[in-house]
Amino acid sequence: KYGTQALNNVNELVGQGCRVEHGVDASKLSASFPPEPTFDTVIFQHPILDIHLAEKTAILPTIDSRSRDHEQDAIDALLAITSTRDGYIILNRLLILDFLVSAQPLLKDQGEIKVTVKNVPPYTLWNVGELAVFASPLVLERKEDFNKH
Repeated sequence: KYGTQALNNVNELVGQGCRVEHGVDASKLSASFPPEPTFDTVIFQHPILDIHLAEKTAILPTIDSRSRDHEQDAIDALLAITSTRDGYIILNRLLILDFLVSAQPLLKDQGEIKVTVKNVPPYTLWNVGELAVFASPLVLERKEDFNKH
C-alpha cells in the first residue's frame, strides 16, 4: 500500500539501530519476543482492526474460538459487532488495550510504549489515552502531534 517510501522508512530505522518487525500479533507479543525486558520503546503505528483480515484468518481480538467447530460462530459474532459503529470502536479499543498489556513485560525500566493514531474520527473515539488506566501500572505521560516529516 505504501510502496517504496515505507521500505525507505524501515531501512532508515534499521540503520539507526532499531528493530523493526512485521506480521506480529500485537495482542500476543510474547509469542514473537523473549519474555524478559528487552526494549526501551515499543511502538504500535496506526493500529486498526482489519475486519477483512480477521474474517479470512480468524484473527479475533479478545474473542477466543476454542475449537474449529466454533470458529465460524466467532467470525459471525465479530462481524455482527463490527457492523455497528460502537462495536467497531469497542473492538479497536480492546485491540489497543491488549497491546498495552502485552507490551509491558517487554519494556526495560523506564521504558515507554507509543501508540500513534490519527486525530480524526473514528480514531479519536477510541480514547487511547484513557486505556492506560486499564493497563496498570501504565500512565499517559503525554500526547504529541504526529509529524510525518
